[in-house]
Amino acid sequence: RRLRDYYLPTTRKLLDTVLGLGDDTGSAADIRRDITAILQSPLSHLISDATYPTEGMPHPRVYGTFPRLLQHFVREKGALTWEQAIHKVTGRPAQRLRLAGKGVLAAGMDADLCVFDPEALRETGTYQEPCRMAVGMDTVLAEGVPLLEQGVLTGARPGRIIRR
Repeated sequence: RRLRDYYLPTTRKLLDTVLGLGDDTGSAADIRRDITAILQSPLSHLISDATYPTEGMPHPRVYGTFPRLLQHFVREKGALTWEQAIHKVTGRPAQRLRLAGKGVLAAGMDADLCVFDPEALRETGTYQEPCRMAVGMDTVLAEGVPLLEQGVLTGARPGRIIRR
């Protein structure tokens, strides 16, 4: 069964549906199809819920959530266009979280920007070595200040805590 089989025929809220799925969720292939369908929804956006643990090893997605999305779901599967995927990790979450000045490239907006090679971008972290940086990311700017230049960390720490 697919997620829509659980959700659409009922009046249950989507979160209740997802949390209520038990052992009858189906095969790994079914789950991958559901994840793809959710990502393709115009209502979805993607943020990383990965946090830096205070002890033990982090999950590989701490370092690779967005490269994984772009590598797997855009370049390899073609489930999203580059534009759709970038919007789902920038403009859409910024709009939903009401982050003024964030999420789009436009005059007057904060200059937070990642420059990458779409063909070279890939996640490299594993469960054994989760802290490995993605490759193919050339430059990262926060508030217009380079954090990463030609794949090398600059040591700069611009930015501020955003309070709403």
